[in-house]
Amino acid sequence: MMNRRATLMRVLASLAIAWGWNSWTVADEVPRYWLKVGQELSYRTMSEFSAGDGSALASESTWQVWVVKQNSDGGWRLILRHAHSMQTPASPPNAKPPAGKAPPAKPAAPKPGAAKPAAAKPAGKVAAKPPAATAKPAAPSKPAEPADSSPRILEQVTFAYCDFSPDGAITPNPTLGFQLDPRQLLLKLPKNKSQIDKGWSDVDKETQVSYRYRVESQPQNDDDEPSWTIIATRQSPVDDVYLSKSQLTFRFNADLGLVERVEAKLEQDYGIKGTGVTTTELTGTEQFDDAWCRKLDEEMALYFGVQRRYQALLQAAQRNSAEAETLLVEAGVLLQKAGAEITLPVVKEDLGKQVAMHAAMIGLTARAARDRADLIDQPAPTWQTKDLQGNAHTLREYKGKVAVLHFWRRSDGWSLRTLSQIEQLAEEFADQPVVVLGMNADTNEEDAKFVADRMGLAYPMLRADKFAERYNAGSVSEVVVVDQQGVVRDVYAGYSPSLREEVAKVVRGLLAPKPAEE
Repeated sequence: MMNRRATLMRVLASLAIAWGWNSWTVADEVPRYWLKVGQELSYRTMSEFSAGDGSALASESTWQVWVVKQNSDGGWRLILRHAHSMQTPASPPNAKPPAGKAPPAKPAAPKPGAAKPAAAKPAGKVAAKPPAATAKPAAPSKPAEPADSSPRILEQVTFAYCDFSPDGAITPNPTLGFQLDPRQLLLKLPKNKSQIDKGWSDVDKETQVSYRYRVESQPQNDDDEPSWTIIATRQSPVDDVYLSKSQLTFRFNADLGLVERVEAKLEQDYGIKGTGVTTTELTGTEQFDDAWCRKLDEEMALYFGVQRRYQALLQAAQRNSAEAETLLVEAGVLLQKAGAEITLPVVKEDLGKQVAMHAAMIGLTARAARDRADLIDQPAPTWQTKDLQGNAHTLREYKGKVAVLHFWRRSDGWSLRTLSQIEQLAEEFADQPVVVLGMNADTNEEDAKFVADRMGLAYPMLRADKFAERYNAGSVSEVVVVDQQGVVRDVYAGYSPSLREEVAKVVRGLLAPKPAEE
């Protein structure tokens, strides 16, 4: 009698032909996702990062993936929710960790509550029990924090959506990126037998994060529970700078067409040095009806639209101190109105927390607006310093040119992610009266040299640790545009994927011929 896997492959082959999934070939028997509209997948992650000084960071997180509709190409629209809680060390860095360490706080994984129908468990295997506590390393984009004598629980919830194909291809959109990387959970599968034999890769052009995959083991014809074991090696420019290595091992259930388990190992030799282990386990699946799926899709579309407008209002307030108060009030009203319109608890709860946090955002944004206003249309603070080769530079020598100054630090991951955009600006204006200067504010010059060498930065890199504060350049990335007369004309604080275009527009405006006075 034909075994279960062979039967399943025959059924899937028929569906692939009927639904036009041309990327899937029966002969190759390559793995494929088989999702259903209305399906919810729940995952739990347990993590621990052991630092070289003897301290440890423990964390727990949950993933929820909702399949809200099927796309015309045979793929699906997914809504993703990642809730991450981290417990900071309770002991000083030099103290030995206690023998009986308390487990990390478990983050809530809210359900839509009354808004959803009674859930029916689909057939198929789920994880029988949660894994033992293991590791989520500290995000390499953040510098090491000072030791605290008491434990703290830090929680962050992130939503995103993506259009997802049976082979795991993800269509980029603004909700994905550094804050939520779905490749930690949803691996890209091989296209054909050749890739199974030779390996394959997946690159996010926006974040420059790449994954290199290889098959370690694959199902055999007589397997009762066929599964694929696939190894992924993660790489990015920030990983290179932080001397970080990350490898993920995925167990893909061929019967269910789902990732069942992910084990990740990380080594880091900059900032918080140490090693980490993370285990993510499929803990359950549920099925909801079409009406609830449409409701979730509609409300998440509203949610993402509100988030875009909210961030735009904060950015506008930061760049306009005179209108900052009005814009911040408008941003708060926007959140409150959305909270009243949205009904599903899983979405409403997050908006409620954001409304509560808006008061803190008002203070931070108002301060940033004042700092920017102190510089705009004022003579740029003068300086004299040396570049990494020991050559002397002063601001005065660049009079007559537009100067783009990028203040950055190795310890700030957002600074590192901005460097490639600054290099592109330098290349764009290389043959024009424009100078682009990297202004490194690290106290250790070797950090600046290491980053410039590792990332292959060709534009001048100057030491700015003695005067960065005069430009209100704190611990985050900041770009200052100085005109031909030495006056500050624009300031951009923090990271933005559109930073290069925004700065280039300002520079082109300063280079444009001025109309003759009548």
